[in-house]
Amino acid sequence: MAPFHYCQNSFLSASENSKKLLLNIAKDHDYRISAVVADPDIVAIYNSIHPVVEQYSSQYVQYKISKASHHSSTVTVEDLFALLSPKKIRVWDASVISCFDSDTAEYAGVFPQGRAPFYSGDREERVAALEALQGALIPYPDLVATLVDIEQTTTEMRTQILIQKQKEEILRLTGVELERQRIILCNQLYSNVGKLMSKFKDSPDNVANYFDFEMLRHPVRSREQIISGTVAGGATKNLLSQDFTADMEFTIENSGNTDLSFALVPTVSGDCSLTGVILHPAEILDFTAVELGDINNKFFNVTNIYPSEQGRYSVTFIE
Repeated sequence: MAPFHYCQNSFLSASENSKKLLLNIAKDHDYRISAVVADPDIVAIYNSIHPVVEQYSSQYVQYKISKASHHSSTVTVEDLFALLSPKKIRVWDASVISCFDSDTAEYAGVFPQGRAPFYSGDREERVAALEALQGALIPYPDLVATLVDIEQTTTEMRTQILIQKQKEEILRLTGVELERQRIILCNQLYSNVGKLMSKFKDSPDNVANYFDFEMLRHPVRSREQIISGTVAGGATKNLLSQDFTADMEFTIENSGNTDLSFALVPTVSGDCSLTGVILHPAEILDFTAVELGDINNKFFNVTNIYPSEQGRYSVTFIE
């Protein structure tokens, strides 16, 4: 026999795949009961839910930041491997050929399998191939510049792979904690429904004054996009072209070495340097659309403040 409807915690099932939905439901409930200050029963319910909503909201922000940071580090690693093959390996191969013909024993000693190990295999295998290449070049002083370049590339790859793994673990831990907070919040919301049903047992319609049950029954799922890339020194780049609403959320990371400015602007090429919010290198901040400019503007742009160095960004966009 199916369980009685009110013995099921609908908040848990509705939010299982949508942490943002739960945040919207909880904040709506928190706001509604905060407005009733004359009823001691309602004040007690507010005091029981408000700190739980605040804790979940804080953890949700931390999860979004961790997710954006992990994505950015993943793109950095992917870019390094894309640069390795074919560009860098071609340059190194040409340097070796300038010293030894490709059909000599010396060349075969440096590249026993040709370029293949640098094009295929997993990340660890390709980095290991770089380390083997370093060892093969040590006896040849004429190739010291190539050796230094390979050493720097290998070190950068090892460093960025380690950073990515660290951020992946941070993302996992923040996700575990967010799920724990989700269950706590759902249980408190469910408890509050029971308290309100008890209080309004003679007029149960009043319970609906404190919850948006339509949001629970027919949830509108949030859509998330992650946009990352580079912007040339002194340049402006369009990231999104669409209609915006005031409550759309952005988590923006400046993952490069230059100051970047972000804004909603009226034209696709509109400069953000004077009107936007500026993020310094390594900053990750949250914004709503209204904080980024006039929501009647249909273009979300980034401007690189620094005139001659490429900038890098990652934007998580939730609507």
